[in-house]
Amino acid sequence: MSKNHPFLGKTRSEEFKTKISNTLKGKTSSEETKKKMSDAWLRHSQKGNSNSKNQPTAIKIEVTDLLLNSKTVYDSINAATRALNINSGIISKYFNRGAPGSATTTKTL
Repeated sequence: MSKNHPFLGKTRSEEFKTKISNTLKGKTSSEETKKKMSDAWLRHSQKGNSNSKNQPTAIKIEVTDLLLNSKTVYDSINAATRALNINSGIISKYFNRGAPGSATTTKTL
């Protein structure tokens, strides 16, 4: 949920939960609906995958470690932030400020 979601921080009453539960009991989804839900879940679960086949618009990030004098290429900003354990905003702000290489499809950090 986003931080602006209207239900954020609220809880459902037990009465409401029971009512919804009873309404949904005994309902079955068609095979077509099950297939659609499965496909949607697969697309959703692959968003976090750093495989560029799943993110065709992702920009490769090249990170240079000045202490170790080594370079590492990541398939996306998200892949780099997970590997480096930093917030994605740090990398985004770096490139948005006109960092070196920011006009190419491979970004250098």
